[in-house]
Amino acid sequence: MKVGDFIAALNYPVKGGDPEREVTGVVSDSRMVLPGSVFVCVRGAVSDGHSFAENAVERGAVLVVAELELRMPDEVGVMQVSCSRRALGELARVFYGPVDEQLGLVGITGTNGKTSTSFMVQHLFQHAGVETGLIGTIQYDLGSRILPASRTTPEADALYRYVAEMVQGGCKRAVMEVSSHAIDLERVHGLMFEVVVFTNLSPEHLDYHQDMERYYEVKRRLFEGVKAGVGMAVVNVDDAWGRRLAAELGHSVIRVGEGEGATVRARDIEGDAEGLRFELVTPWGEGQVRLSLMGRFHVANALAAVAVAGHAGLSFKQIKQGLKGMGSIPGRLELVRSFRGRQVFVDYAHTPDALEKVLEAVRVWVRGRLWIVFGCGGDRDRQKRALMGAVAERLSDQVVLTSDNPRSEEPAEICDEIKVGCNDESRIEVVLDRREAIYYAMGALKRGDVLLVAGKGHETYQEQKGTLMPFDDREVVREWKRT
Repeated sequence: MKVGDFIAALNYPVKGGDPEREVTGVVSDSRMVLPGSVFVCVRGAVSDGHSFAENAVERGAVLVVAELELRMPDEVGVMQVSCSRRALGELARVFYGPVDEQLGLVGITGTNGKTSTSFMVQHLFQHAGVETGLIGTIQYDLGSRILPASRTTPEADALYRYVAEMVQGGCKRAVMEVSSHAIDLERVHGLMFEVVVFTNLSPEHLDYHQDMERYYEVKRRLFEGVKAGVGMAVVNVDDAWGRRLAAELGHSVIRVGEGEGATVRARDIEGDAEGLRFELVTPWGEGQVRLSLMGRFHVANALAAVAVAGHAGLSFKQIKQGLKGMGSIPGRLELVRSFRGRQVFVDYAHTPDALEKVLEAVRVWVRGRLWIVFGCGGDRDRQKRALMGAVAERLSDQVVLTSDNPRSEEPAEICDEIKVGCNDESRIEVVLDRREAIYYAMGALKRGDVLLVAGKGHETYQEQKGTLMPFDDREVVREWKRT
C-alpha cells in the first residue's frame, strides 16, 4: 500500500510528500514508528502527538497526519485533518481493511459488568466451537496469543491491528469492552458492531463526564449504528438508564432482565455457596440453568451473554451447556484462599454500586463477621469516595481503609474523604500500606469470618507518584503466613 492510496481513500488535503512511497503501518505512538509509517498526531491528556512529529519523521515516517500546520521535509507528506482521533480510525481502516466486518464484532459498554459479560460471551462461543477473540480490561486474547491489557479499549490503530491479527489467527468472532472514554475519544470510530450490549449505568468517571446525563449521552453514542438500522442492541432493562436507552432506540433491541418486559429473562433465582440456579426464558428455549459463578449480579451479565449468543445462532442446548461450564473470572468475586473456616475473596469493585452488589453477594458465606479492605483511586472521581465509605460501613462488620492506586494524591487524604461517609469510627481502621492492611485483616479473622479485598481485582500493579510497582491482591493473600 502506498501513500497515494490513503490520499485517494480519504478526503483530506495533503501538502508535500511522495504518493509512491510504501506505507508499512499506521501508528499514533512515535516510539512505534518504523520506516514507512503513517504517524498520526493525537492530543492526549498528558502529551500532544504534534510535539513528536519531528521525531516520527526521523524514525522514518512517510506521512504525518495533524490538526495543526506543521513544516516537514519535502519528501514527507502532511495530511491536514480537523480531528486526528477520528482520522486515526479511518486511516487504520484503509490500511487493514474492513477486518471488523469479518468477525461479527460484539461491543459491551456500561459502568459495571463489562468484563464478566465479555468473558461469558467469549466462553459461550468458544464452548460451541466458534473461535472468539477478546479485548478488555484484563487481557487482549488475539487467538494466537494473549497480551496483558494496557487499557480497557486501545487506541484505534492498535485496535485495528489486534482485530486484523484475530482474523489472521482464525477467529470468527470478537468481543470487546468499550469504555466511555473510548467512545468519547473516538477509539472505536468507524468500527462496525454486529451487536452492542448495555449492562448498566451508575456514578463513575464523573470527574471526566461531569454529570450522569453527559455520561449517559456518551454511552448512547455507541448505539448510533443500531438506531440507524445497523446491528442489534442488547439492553439490561432492569437498569433505569437501560430502560431509557431501549425506549429511545425503539427497534432492534433484545431486552434482558428479571421483569416480564424482558425478551431474555431469569426467574426463580436461587444462589448459594456453589453458585446460581435460575429458570432461563428466551426466544430460543427455556429451562433451568446452573451457573458456577457466585453473586446474584452475575445473572444480569449472563442474560446479556445469552442474548448475544442466541442472536448469533447458538441453540438453547449450546447456551445451557456453555453456562454450566463457565469458570471463574479473574478478580471478579474470586475466592483466593480458604483456611480454618475463614475465606478471602478479591474483587474489582471500585464504584459504590459495584461495592454494594459484591458485599451483598459475599454475605452467603459469612457465619461470623464480614471484613472489607479497600481504598479509592487517586486523581479520579472524588465524589464517590464518601459514598463508598457509606456502603462499606453499612454492609460489612469491619472496614479497613487503605491505598488503592493513589497516583499523585496522598493516601491518607483519600482515606479521610472515604471516612466522611462513615458514622461509626469504632468499626473503621486505616492501614495505609495495602499489603499490611491485607495482612492485618487476615490475621484478625476468626472461624466463620469472610474478608473481601476490593478495588483492584485482577490488577498486578499499584500506581503511586508516577511509578507502577508490582502488586497483586491475590498474591498478597496467598503469601500471608499459613501457620
